[in-house]
Amino acid sequence: MFTIIFKRKFESFNGLLLPVLFAVLLFGCKKGYDKYWSKENPKTGFIYDKVKNDPNFTTFAAGLERADLVKYVNVSGLYTVFAPTNEAFEKYFQKMGYSSINDVPVNTLFFILSYHIANNMWYYYDFRTRFITSQKVTYITRNNKFLNIDVSATDVFKVNGISVISSLQDLDAENGVIHGIGEVLVPLPNAEQLLAAEFSNSTFYRMMQNLASKQYDRFNSYDSDRDGKIDSVFYTYYPLLPAINTSLEYVSNSAPESQGGDPVFTTFLIPDNDVMNTILAPVLPGFENDVKKLPRLYVQAFLESYFIKDSIVLSQDLIARPKVLMSVNGEIVPALSADKLVTKDKRASNGVVHVINTSFPPSDKLKSAIGGIMTNPEFTDFVEAIQSANLLAAYTATSKAATFFAPTNVAFANAGINVRKKTLNGVQLTDAQFINIVKHHVISSNNARSALTGSKTTDYANNSLAFTTANNIVSVKSSGGIVAEVGAEYRGAAGVTNGYVYRIETVLMPASY
Repeated sequence: MFTIIFKRKFESFNGLLLPVLFAVLLFGCKKGYDKYWSKENPKTGFIYDKVKNDPNFTTFAAGLERADLVKYVNVSGLYTVFAPTNEAFEKYFQKMGYSSINDVPVNTLFFILSYHIANNMWYYYDFRTRFITSQKVTYITRNNKFLNIDVSATDVFKVNGISVISSLQDLDAENGVIHGIGEVLVPLPNAEQLLAAEFSNSTFYRMMQNLASKQYDRFNSYDSDRDGKIDSVFYTYYPLLPAINTSLEYVSNSAPESQGGDPVFTTFLIPDNDVMNTILAPVLPGFENDVKKLPRLYVQAFLESYFIKDSIVLSQDLIARPKVLMSVNGEIVPALSADKLVTKDKRASNGVVHVINTSFPPSDKLKSAIGGIMTNPEFTDFVEAIQSANLLAAYTATSKAATFFAPTNVAFANAGINVRKKTLNGVQLTDAQFINIVKHHVISSNNARSALTGSKTTDYANNSLAFTTANNIVSVKSSGGIVAEVGAEYRGAAGVTNGYVYRIETVLMPASY
C-alpha cells in the first residue's frame, strides 16, 4: 500500500515540476543531494541487513528477528526506521526488569518495535522541508500509530521528544533510511486500551460496550507463535458513534501527503458511577437492572454528549476555556470547574480521558418524542425500525412536527417483521419497502388525540391513515386495511414541540410497499 502511495506522489509531478523537485533535492537539504546519492554513500543492503551489521544496533536487529518484523523491513518498499542503540535497550531492560531482548514477550516486542518503523523514506531534510511548507509533525508507523517529529529549528531533530543521534542519522539503505536514537520509544495505549485497563468498572464504559463491534486489524496481526499462520488481532470500534475513534489513530485519506491517513483524537468526559446511577435509576428497572441490556439507540443518544471530537482538551483548558465546548439543543454545557474533575488528563495516544462528577443536558434525540420512548422496553423494535430505515436523525429533530403510531415489540413479532434484518416472514425486504412500511406509521403534523379524525396522509407518499371514534376509543386503519386501537400517548421533553407518539398493538401495513 505504501509503495503505491509513494508512486502516486511522484507520478503527480509533470515535466514542469520535475526540475523543481530536483532543485529541492539538490539545494534544499543540509547534507546535500550528492551525499545522499553519490557512489561514496552507496545504498547497499536492506534495512535489517544494515542494522544487523552495524555494531550500534545489534540488539535492535535481534528484536526485529524475535518479533517477526524482519520481513517488513527487508523487502522492497520505503521505510524510515528510528533504531534504538544497544545502550538504549540496556536502559529499557533495566527499567522493565528484563535481562536481555529474549526476556521481552514477543507481543510486547512487536507492539514496541513496529512503532519504530515509519512508512515512506524520510531523511532529516525531508522532515524539515515538510515542516516548513506544511507544518507536518505527525508520521504514521507500521502498526498504524503515529510519531511526533520535531524539526522546528535548524539542527533540531527529535522523535517523541527524543533526540536523534547526529552521528547516526540519515543512514542509507536500499529500501529506506535509518536514524539512531538513544532511547526505546514506547507508545501510549490507545483510548480503547486505556478505557479497558483503567475504567472497565465505569458504568459509562460498560454502556459503551452495548455499541461495540470488532474489526480485523491487519497492521497488528502476525504469526506470533511461529506456527506458519497469522494470529488475527481485532480492534474495537463503535458503528453508532462513527466520529469517535477509540482504537484507530488514523482515518483513511488517499492524498499522497497524508501517507494514507490523518490523525484523529477524542476527549472523553465520563460521568462517575454516582452520577450515572442517578441518571439511570428510573431507566434500569425496565431492563432487569442490567446496563448491558439498555437499548443501543438510547445508549447512543446518551453517550454523544460526552465526547469532544477531533481534539485533545486537557483539564486546564476545560476549566479556563472561555468559549463553549459543546452546545446540546441550544443549551450551553455547564462550565467545568476544578472540583468537577474527579480524574483528569489520563492520556492515550489518540485522546485524553477525564472523569467528572456532573452531567450534561440530554441530547436532542432524547428530548424528542421518539426519545421519550427510547427507554420503554416495549418499543425498542419501533425505534430500531426508524434507525434501520435511516430516519432517526430526521424523526428526532426537535424541529420535526410529527405524529407517530408505534407498534409494540409484540406487534412486530406478530406481523413477522424482523427490524434488524429487514425481513417479513423470513423474506428479505428491500430498503425502499422497509422504509415505506416505517413511514406509513408517521404523519408529518402534531396531532393531539382529539385531532385524530378523518383521513391523514402519511410520510409514505399517497398513503393515508383513516381514523374513527366510538365510545371514546380512537381506531386507526391503514391503507392496507389493518385496524388498530390508538393506545397510550407519549410526548417528548417539556417545551419540545416535535410531536406525539401513540401506542398500537398491530403493525399498520400499507396496501403496497
